[in-house]
Amino acid sequence: MLQSFLNGLGGMLGFSKGIDVLSQNIANMNTPAYKAKVAVFHDITGNNGDGLGVSFEGTNIQDKNGNFQDRENDTTLAIDGAGYFILRDPNGEIFYTRAGDFRFDDEFKLVDASGRYNVMAVDTSNNLSEFSISDIRLLEPKATSSVVLSGNLTSTPPGQNGSPLSHLIQDILVYDVAGDTHEIKLEFTRQDAIDWNVEIKDENDNVLATKTIGFNADGSPVRTAREFAHTFSFKDQDQTITFSIGSDSKIARSSSAPSDLSASVEDGNTISGFTTLDFDSEGIVTVSYTNGDEEKGQQLAVANINDISQLTLVGGSLYRASSGVQIDIGRAEEGANGKILGKKLELSNTELTEQFAQLLIAQQGYTASSRVMNVANQLIESLYGNSGGR
Repeated sequence: MLQSFLNGLGGMLGFSKGIDVLSQNIANMNTPAYKAKVAVFHDITGNNGDGLGVSFEGTNIQDKNGNFQDRENDTTLAIDGAGYFILRDPNGEIFYTRAGDFRFDDEFKLVDASGRYNVMAVDTSNNLSEFSISDIRLLEPKATSSVVLSGNLTSTPPGQNGSPLSHLIQDILVYDVAGDTHEIKLEFTRQDAIDWNVEIKDENDNVLATKTIGFNADGSPVRTAREFAHTFSFKDQDQTITFSIGSDSKIARSSSAPSDLSASVEDGNTISGFTTLDFDSEGIVTVSYTNGDEEKGQQLAVANINDISQLTLVGGSLYRASSGVQIDIGRAEEGANGKILGKKLELSNTELTEQFAQLLIAQQGYTASSRVMNVANQLIESLYGNSGGR
């Protein structure tokens, strides 16, 4: 009889612990990437097999994904599938999280929402480092080295069908080593059926050099005369630019059609800041600059943890792994790891309907356990009362 009293007391304590867990889940319904917990109970049995009540053994984490919410921030990220983002504090301690509400700090390092933890990147050797775009946030100036010519130079003899003797390409803007632009011009003068002279001019129409190009009978450029180069002096610095007569994707020919040869500057740029950035499904960042160029940066590190029960929640949606737990450092879409979703935030996986159902069960269990205690207490009082009356 006394044991039934203790069983009722143990039940009340166990269901109370369960309600604590359920209330924590419900309270964190709006916490990004919060993982709901389930209370774990074990029965207690004596050496003779008699029941001795219940024991609260702790909680298990429900590791299923929460829903994903659209966000406008380029650095808000989520993992669709298995895996955790890796964070490091100033003391070098490693933490894990599913909450990808990240931002860049003043040094252009990717940090969590609090700014206290650095998000980690991974290299090809699986070494961790702080994720940063400091080295690619600006596109350094680059000098132009290549110009490709494409289009047509007429093969019609001079004077026939109004065909011109020359063709001028102007407003060719090239970049020097400081990223400043300079205008150059190319004037083509027909010499005979296959040969053309090319005068390279500056913006003031000063002739800097004269070159010769030629075409085969079928109109294709002569292979030995498909390109010419000139060394310019921009701001007292020499800079060689090669002019190609056609390429694999841009064809220059000589035909009876009117001349429409044009020039395309293949490289070179001024200094440019980044305008937007994008994370692909593998966690590689691509930065877009004001001039339209793009540059790839680091790749996010993703940890695969074989036993999530060994994770300890330390607050702020951060987990610490117990010693001895197996953790595989890798990247998204590698092995069992899920893919990265840009501009998405994982929400709590708490199912409110399920929590309310469990809450009703816990409430009924608590009430029933209290009644067991009450009945056991009445029986004990009755026993002692009867004994006292003898």
